[in-house]
Amino acid sequence: MLTTSRSFNKPVNSSRFRQHVNPLASRYQQPRVPSPSVDTSWLTSNLSSPSNPYHLDIGCAKGTFCLSMSPLNPSVNYLGLEIRDPVVEYALDRRNRRKLDNCHFVSCNANVDLERVLEGINAVGGLLKTVTIQFPDPHFKEKHKKRRVVVPELVRLIGESMEKEEGVVYLASDVKEVLDEMREEFNNCDMFEDTVEGDGYLEENVNEVPTERELSVLKDDKPVWRASFRLRR
Repeated sequence: MLTTSRSFNKPVNSSRFRQHVNPLASRYQQPRVPSPSVDTSWLTSNLSSPSNPYHLDIGCAKGTFCLSMSPLNPSVNYLGLEIRDPVVEYALDRRNRRKLDNCHFVSCNANVDLERVLEGINAVGGLLKTVTIQFPDPHFKEKHKKRRVVVPELVRLIGESMEKEEGVVYLASDVKEVLDEMREEFNNCDMFEDTVEGDGYLEENVNEVPTERELSVLKDDKPVWRASFRLRR
């Protein structure tokens, strides 16, 4: 079910969220975002200017990054994708309480629904400008690594849909192996070029605000691994 705008009488209890889900489970393999030829109201009824440029945050969790960025850039629509329904409800509750009209959250599996999401953005006259994938579930166990979010098809869809002149993808993780794997997938796509030469990493967050996870990691004096890509011109 597509989670859209709704009102809550009480704040959602965020302390009981399940931290990990299996994106390959049958319940998460069903499309949740409608085809734009059928319905684009999930965008038009939740954003005051749906034709504005978009920032897509894949794996947005509780939405703190989008909620913090959207007031700073009112001419950009911040769209967060998150697979866990209760977490999206919580993010929407936070959005509604702040009365933000350029920020929305959608409950879906990015590796199932990304194409429909991007088609929806295009159908309402929007343009994908930037993408963030920050601190995705690492799925540490060897047998679970196939659950990781960044796969060749996702990279290709992003590349085909981004604004050609300013398209940028930002990646971050506190697990070096996870960042390196995401980076390899983007390097393997001939539509993107790494903004850092060689084997180095971005030293600082290029965004205006950090995620909750980044703040927690840095507070514990642990490293954050970062990379960014731009479309080849």
